[in-house]
Amino acid sequence: MVAEALVKMAALQRGIREATAVPAFGKLALETRVRALLDGEALQSSASRALLLGVGAAVAVLTLALLHTAFLHHAVETALHFVS
Repeated sequence: MVAEALVKMAALQRGIREATAVPAFGKLALETRVRALLDGEALQSSASRALLLGVGAAVAVLTLALLHTAFLHHAVETALHFVS
């Protein structure tokens, strides 16, 4: 979405000579900015997958804990009895 806006902005500025003198809006800078945006999207995608995996693992552990509360309660009581 942002990359498309940068490309459209560059197309609009082709007719304006003063804008091409500014280094931030030249062809090379535009390509660099678009590539940086695309690389950032790839990093964000892998971070999203890691977050999804972490949330999924937490839900699985909590589900198992809720399904086996009686066993866990007994195990904790037994462990505390041996410690004290």
